[in-house]
Amino acid sequence: MDEQNEPKLENMTVDQLVQGVASQVWQNGRASAFMEYVNEMKRRLQSEARWIPVSERLPEKDVPVLGTFAGKPAVDTCCFGEGKWWQLSHEILVTHWKPLPTPPTEG
Repeated sequence: MDEQNEPKLENMTVDQLVQGVASQVWQNGRASAFMEYVNEMKRRLQSEARWIPVSERLPEKDVPVLGTFAGKPAVDTCCFGEGKWWQLSHEILVTHWKPLPTPPTEG
């Protein structure tokens, strides 16, 4: 499955997910295609939802992300840039991060 041509799951409606499943089953004519597609969607959802340790990977420079902080049971928006983590104008110690979710488009 070519993830570059697929819309982000957070932007997909339930109808789009169901259409994708039906399309895969129809195109391949077998139930195993359905399970393969469901497992791929599950893998993508889990990947997009997981917290990324800073020891594993850092976000793009100056792109706002959600961060968890060392010694504090808190989550807040922060940025990484110039080799440091920042929240507003304060340097902070982040242990894990994840991309910000897409804001809602409905009122």
